[in-house]
Amino acid sequence: MRVQWQGVRTQVLFGSDTRLPAEVIAAAKLPEAVADAIAGIVKQTKLRRTEQCDVAAELCSHFAVGQKEGATPEQLLADFGEPRTVAKLIARAVKRKRGWLYHTRRRLLQGVGIVVAVLFVAYAVLFLRFHLSKPNIVRNYLAEYNAGVAAMPQTEVAWPIYRAVMTGWKQVPYDDHASLKMWPQIKPSDEGWPLGVAHVKANAGALATIRRAASLPGFGMPLSQSDDPILAASFASGASGNTAQATGAPAPAVAVPGVSDNPPLITVLLPAAGSMRNISRTIAFDAYEAAEAGDGERATENIIALLGIGRQLREPRLLIMDLVGHAITALGFVTLGELLAERPALFTDEQLVRLSHTMAKTDQMGNPFAVRFDFERRSFDDAMQRLYSDNGSGDGILVADGYKMFGTLQSGTDRPTEATLATTFTGPAAAGVMAGRRDMTERYHNMIDRAERSIQRPLWERTDADFESLETTSDLQRLRYSPVYMMMPALQRAILSGEVMLQKRDALLVATALELHHRRTGSYPALLSELTPRLLPTVPPDRFTGRTIGYVVKDGKPLLYSVGADRTDNGGAPPPGNLGSYVASEWMSPEHAA
Repeated sequence: MRVQWQGVRTQVLFGSDTRLPAEVIAAAKLPEAVADAIAGIVKQTKLRRTEQCDVAAELCSHFAVGQKEGATPEQLLADFGEPRTVAKLIARAVKRKRGWLYHTRRRLLQGVGIVVAVLFVAYAVLFLRFHLSKPNIVRNYLAEYNAGVAAMPQTEVAWPIYRAVMTGWKQVPYDDHASLKMWPQIKPSDEGWPLGVAHVKANAGALATIRRAASLPGFGMPLSQSDDPILAASFASGASGNTAQATGAPAPAVAVPGVSDNPPLITVLLPAAGSMRNISRTIAFDAYEAAEAGDGERATENIIALLGIGRQLREPRLLIMDLVGHAITALGFVTLGELLAERPALFTDEQLVRLSHTMAKTDQMGNPFAVRFDFERRSFDDAMQRLYSDNGSGDGILVADGYKMFGTLQSGTDRPTEATLATTFTGPAAAGVMAGRRDMTERYHNMIDRAERSIQRPLWERTDADFESLETTSDLQRLRYSPVYMMMPALQRAILSGEVMLQKRDALLVATALELHHRRTGSYPALLSELTPRLLPTVPPDRFTGRTIGYVVKDGKPLLYSVGADRTDNGGAPPPGNLGSYVASEWMSPEHAA
């Protein structure tokens, strides 16, 4: 007789059955061979203890029936089948009868297992791609930029002259008196004034050379990854000597030993930014000192030199140099504005006209102070060829070598991050999360394109969309496009900077015209329109509204003003508080101002 296994009744009695399967089998008093076989089958089912007891009882009952029918133990075991197979069938039947909670958990664990397996395979693929792929650095953006600089006629560029002047530059003795901390806006009544005068006299030859160089059309500064030894020596120790400053001869070229021929653009240094701001402050003080001495011509030449340096620094089309150029130009505007207000008789009519023409000659289509992002675009494209592989169609994935440079972007240093065990295994995951090369590049350039379109519109035509904050970007987007947001310049400040500069320049043009009008008529005009076209081609607009710049005469003196960010005409009075003027200049859309 062959016995077919059909199933087992199960009773899950949590905590109610304390027996062991062996006890159930022993109680059945079956032959030893049969009992051992049942014990082996029960153990192989790997069921819960209570379920094993039920299975043992069922099997014992089954074999007991066979014995009663006259079958020998050997026959019963032979008819029952192979123990391992029987155990699997029994376990499967018992598990099918378990409750919904078990089956739900089982399906969940199976799903998790599948997901883990898929993720493991995906990670393995990413790991191999990440570590086997290499960047394809085909363009030398630094060499291309410097080739353009080298092609400029050396007689038309000022940087070699400025650099040579710095070999003999005497430093401002800031530590000799507290009032020099306010340099260059210190007054003759300040105790540090004589030290300032001594400083400009010690640099008189250099200042004369700088004023001549400021009239040249170009700047002509090559970029390098290394420190400039001449600038470092000059501003670290206040080198003495005046050979270079007397002749204006270019100093020897900067050697860059041990530096790659094709370094990342993000690692280049801009020593001119700090050096020229340092020099420009001395030029501004020289203008104040000239005014104190009644030398209107020297004051005029210094202000024109500041405007010239500011213009030259914007020539390289680097955003940071644009902003430094703005700062130096603004210093020229402040110097002229203060001297006009405090010493209007200092300047002759001819000098005022010359100053006005110098400020106005930069006028062209659009805003002459608008910042540019040419170098930022190049820097990003250069970073992409180092971070990513190249599939030949403009796309690629983040690679191990690029991940080291990505660490450089995160840390803000100029040295690639060293590979560690952590970066070895986190890099592939980052490559899987971050956007591909084409998508990353398109996103960056689209954001810059939007900023440049905003810059082309006057401030009064802009909306909130032009100043949309990157903070509205989701955390997932910031992670996916990490290089974009790490290398993205401060767009909100940048696109506002040119408009602020234009407003300052326009106000000074009107101020000089008002002074000339007053000299010729003995009074200030009732309306600014009386200045056109003889002294002004047109009355400039308020950059916040597009309407005519504000003008009133108070206590016999003219006051020029913008209505400011809130678009409320308060007659030139700033919002209350110490930061009133700052608040007034912080852009907000007309909708928010209402």
